[in-house]
Amino acid sequence: MTTDTPSSKPWFKKHRYIIPMVLVLLAIIGQFPGSSEPEAPATLAISDIKDMSGFDEENNDYYWGATFRITELDPMTKVNCTVKAIDANGGVLIEETYEGNTLNEGTIIKYGEDGLTSTTKEIVEAISTFDVSCTKK
Repeated sequence: MTTDTPSSKPWFKKHRYIIPMVLVLLAIIGQFPGSSEPEAPATLAISDIKDMSGFDEENNDYYWGATFRITELDPMTKVNCTVKAIDANGGVLIEETYEGNTLNEGTIIKYGEDGLTSTTKEIVEAISTFDVSCTKK
């Protein structure tokens, strides 16, 4: 009859190493709570997209842009938005990303900037629709 002494077992069979080894393994594969990759911000529901492109006679300049609403947010909520002007074939004509701010009724305005972005007559005339996406800051 043989008796097992602590020194006769391999290190991985000693019970005192099991818990630390499990913790090391979990740390390596990233399974601790809160250690996973941060989730991408959810895209918000956009509504009431309206084309605001046109010609500014005072400045003799064409401009493009869209107004839209996000009704699920409280007033003064900051958002990051990307607005793409799309042509009749589905191609992106021009694109702009900016920080926006929510007004009382959900309309989004550019934060810290005023006016729409200058462009050419050809782009304004080619705009068919807009692709708008926003995430909460």
